[in-house]
Amino acid sequence: MAQTQYPEFLYHVKRTVTDFHEDKSGATRTTDILATFTDLPAAKKAAYGALESEGYLRDDFESYESKAETEQWSHGDGVLVFAKAPAGQEFEVYLDTKPNDLKFEGNEAGQVEGNLHYVMQTTIDYNSDRIGGIQNTEVEGTYPNRIAAFEAVKTALLDEEVTKEFFSEYDERDDFIGEWPYGDECWVHAVGPTGQNFLVFVKNRPHSHRHHECDHHSGSKCDCACKHTEKECKHKQCKHEDCKCDTICTFQATFLSNQPSKLSHRAMSTVSTDELDIDRVVTYWFEDSNKPLFAKWFGGGPDVDSEIRERFSALCDTAHTKGLQSWTDKPKGTLALILLLDQFSRNLHRGSSLSHAQDATCLDIAAKAIAKGFDLEVPVVQQPFFYLPLMHDENLVSQVAAMALYNGFIARCQTQSDPQLLEYAYASRDFSKRHLDTILRFGRYPSRNGILGRETTPEEAAFLKENPTGF
Repeated sequence: MAQTQYPEFLYHVKRTVTDFHEDKSGATRTTDILATFTDLPAAKKAAYGALESEGYLRDDFESYESKAETEQWSHGDGVLVFAKAPAGQEFEVYLDTKPNDLKFEGNEAGQVEGNLHYVMQTTIDYNSDRIGGIQNTEVEGTYPNRIAAFEAVKTALLDEEVTKEFFSEYDERDDFIGEWPYGDECWVHAVGPTGQNFLVFVKNRPHSHRHHECDHHSGSKCDCACKHTEKECKHKQCKHEDCKCDTICTFQATFLSNQPSKLSHRAMSTVSTDELDIDRVVTYWFEDSNKPLFAKWFGGGPDVDSEIRERFSALCDTAHTKGLQSWTDKPKGTLALILLLDQFSRNLHRGSSLSHAQDATCLDIAAKAIAKGFDLEVPVVQQPFFYLPLMHDENLVSQVAAMALYNGFIARCQTQSDPQLLEYAYASRDFSKRHLDTILRFGRYPSRNGILGRETTPEEAAFLKENPTGF
C-alpha cells in the first residue's frame, strides 16, 4: 500500500500587537496564531485578510499597509500587513513556517481545522536593549490538544546539548514557589548566560475557546466542551459515549503516540516565506547541480512550460506587480527574481507579447545587481542568468556589456577544471555574440516583430528565412 504523503510544512498566520499606547518602549506586545495552513498561497491570502477576518475595518486604523499593494515596503521582509491604530497600537501580520512533524492535513482550502494548541517561544534580548523592546516570538510546535502541548512545553528550550544548567535561571510554572509572575499562558521562563530571557507559552487561537451547542446531545450544552474562557478552562474529559466534540478525548491516543520526545528550538528555527519561495525557484531551475541543464533552460517545450505554470504562475504574478522587490537585497533572492521575470515569464507567455513585458524591469534589476557584484556571489553555473536580461535588451550598449560579462565568465570557468562548464561558458558567449550582431545590423530582434506588432522589412524577412531562430 502506498504511503500517505503529508504536507511538508505548516504555515501559521501570526499577528502581533505592540501596545505603544500603554508602553512607549514597545516591550508590551501580544502574539497570536490566527490560523494554520498546509498550503502557502492559501496562508498568504489569509494573512492579507487577517485583520478584516477579526472584524477590523481599514478605517479603524490611522494607517494600513499591505505588502501586496505597495512597492515601497519598510516593515521587514516577513511582515505582510502593517497597521497602526489611532491610540498607537501597531498590528503586524506575517507567516511563521515550520515543519509538519505531526503530519497534519489541511481541508480543501488548505487550512488545518480543529482546536489547535501551540507551543510558542518569546525571546527578549535585554543584553542589547535593557527595556525589552527587542523581542521575537516563534511557533515551536503545533498540537491537536492541550495535553500534548503541555508535555512538549516542558522541553521546548532543552535538548541533548542544552540542559537546565545551561541557563542562569530556569523556572517552571508547576514547580515555582510563590505567585507565578509571567502570566497565565506562560509555563517556562529562563535567562540565558548573556541576558536573553526566554518565555515559553501554550496558546490556542484567540476566541477559539467558546462553549458550544453540542449537536450530539439534543442541542444542550455539552460538558465535554469548554464552557469558559481560555483563562478559566477546565478541559473536562468527555462524559458522553462516542462524543465527537472537539476535545482532548478525540485526538489524545492518536497524537500522543506520535509526539516527539523533545522539541529543539534550534531544529525548529523560523524560515521566512520569502526564503522558501526563493529557494523553491532556484532549486527548481538548477536542481542543486553545478552542471548546466541545457535541455531545461534552452530546450524548454510544452512540458517545462506546463510545469512552470503549475508551480510558479502565482509567484510570477506577484513579481510582475513588483511585489517581490525585497528579494533584491541579497544575491540569491535577486537571481530568483530575475528567473521569474526573465525566464519563467517567457515560459508562461510563449508566443505572446507578454513574454517580453518584464524585460525593462528585469534589465534594471540585473544591472544594479551586477554593479553590486551579486553575480559573483552565486555558484558559477548560475552567474550567466544575471547577464541574460542584458542580452535580451534591444540596445547596443547592453549587448556590448553582455559580451564583456561573458568574457569574464569564461575566465572564471577556466579556473574550475570542468570541461562541461567551460563548454557552457564558450557557448554562452557565442550566443551573446549572435545577439550583438543582430542588434548591430537591425537595431532590434526581427524574430519579435510578429508578437510585438512590428512590420518586418524585406531585409529582416530574408534574415529570418536563413535564421529561423532569429540569430
